[in-house]
Amino acid sequence: MKKRYGIIAASLSIALTASAFGASYVAADNISKKVFSKTSGSTSDCDTEVRLYSEGMETRHRYLEDDGFECYTRDFYFDKAENSFELTGYISGKYEITYSPALPFIQEDMSVGSQWSEDITTTVNGSSESSTEEFEIVAIEDLSLDAGEFSDCPKLSWSSDGGSATYIWFCEDVGVVKWEISGDTWELESYSTDSLTVLSGSVYLQESEVKSKSFINTSAGGVGCDKETRTFSDGGETEERVYSNSDGLEIACGSRISISNSKTENSHVLSSQVYSGYSIDYAWGIPVIPANMAIGESWGVSQYVYVNDNNWGARNDSFTLEALEDVSVDGGNYERCLKVNWEGYSPVASESFDMTLWLCPEIGLAKYVKDGDTWEMSKITRSGTAYIGGSDGGGGGGSISLFVIFGVGLSLVVRRRK
Repeated sequence: MKKRYGIIAASLSIALTASAFGASYVAADNISKKVFSKTSGSTSDCDTEVRLYSEGMETRHRYLEDDGFECYTRDFYFDKAENSFELTGYISGKYEITYSPALPFIQEDMSVGSQWSEDITTTVNGSSESSTEEFEIVAIEDLSLDAGEFSDCPKLSWSSDGGSATYIWFCEDVGVVKWEISGDTWELESYSTDSLTVLSGSVYLQESEVKSKSFINTSAGGVGCDKETRTFSDGGETEERVYSNSDGLEIACGSRISISNSKTENSHVLSSQVYSGYSIDYAWGIPVIPANMAIGESWGVSQYVYVNDNNWGARNDSFTLEALEDVSVDGGNYERCLKVNWEGYSPVASESFDMTLWLCPEIGLAKYVKDGDTWEMSKITRSGTAYIGGSDGGGGGGSISLFVIFGVGLSLVVRRRK
């Protein structure tokens, strides 16, 4: 009997030691989605956060559940190993943040009292600053959350340069389930394992070789400014748009529109535009394509809009991936295109908008519908190749009284909201 108890004690010791290893608290690869809710703290801002996961990447969408008000969408990049989890950086709109070395949230020893620190250089769009990040496991706790019962979860204290601590709870095979920061507490409401197909934004980005596209308003019969020509440079980060009549009629269709885009390997953000002497800048940028998406899931942002450096109020953009559809237009036939609803409010136009985009693999936007008008890609050209697609003829529509940012109308006459 004595020997038997010794074996049991040894087994318990091994189990307890293993439970303190980082490998236990790195989220399993089959977790595709998490939903967090704010359970205490400020009630004046966003209270729900959805996280979608793919290999080495996590997209976070935070919003106010009751009215759909958007906070932000951010793409996080991480390195995950058997016994560690490190955050290497993230994209927030047109801002790219990197950590060197990466922030080490999980290490091999996650037992109570374990401490580690790292001198980090944080770089934001090329500007850097240094800090000392300190980590300590301050407790092992059991948690009862909406997502379930979790046992033996390390509670991590994280502080920067000796400042106030953020607390993060990691649980076995699930990873982060709770955190406390600046008086707010967030807890895991639910999570999904392999039940959700996460689509990569990288597939639907327009290739850098694309030099121009033409779109025709197919909803009428060749009337008015029914042709839109987009030309691209700098790998698609610079874009010019011009409107005309598809039959060559001489019609005044407004000035050229210049657009700046911020693109990464996995995402596309609309940053700013210039039209007829007006420079319109978005504080964070509009996240047209994030790194991770899934059917039925949304993303978006709320931000201030500046016209010639003057604040014109808050803009709200919300996107929802509705379906995957095949698209057939004069500019080609494309399979498994994203059908995305885009709605929101523009303070520049002083109006709400609601439109639908079709974003296709490698070529991006192929079709959009706004205000009952359907615009279809009629031609696409790439560097070093002849154009692909049909003629620019046909179509219709009235004169252009609004200019279009992926179809979002903004008044040609800029008006201050009263």
